[in-house]
Amino acid sequence: MYYCYKCHNEVNLDVKPTRFDVCDFCGAYLRCCYNCKFYDEGATNQCREPNSAYIADRSVGNFCGFFAYIAGKEHLHHVDKKDIKNQFDQLFKKK
Repeated sequence: MYYCYKCHNEVNLDVKPTRFDVCDFCGAYLRCCYNCKFYDEGATNQCREPNSAYIADRSVGNFCGFFAYIAGKEHLHHVDKKDIKNQFDQLFKKK
């Protein structure tokens, strides 16, 4: 089973997604770094594939030839930086 990194809903994939395919629930790109099994924030270029090209925006659909959609819910820990900032602002907002 495959899941969207952003909304965590199950995604039905019959074939490998193209860079234009988006989640039916939230509209996030499916063929993006956050859904790839090689994505790793601690690795060079945030990718465990040493020959991969640098991709500036990890949430946008791309042409990476090493892309492999990660199966299961392993990658759902990803949190968008905007979400963290919003949570921080909510915590310390003035009343």
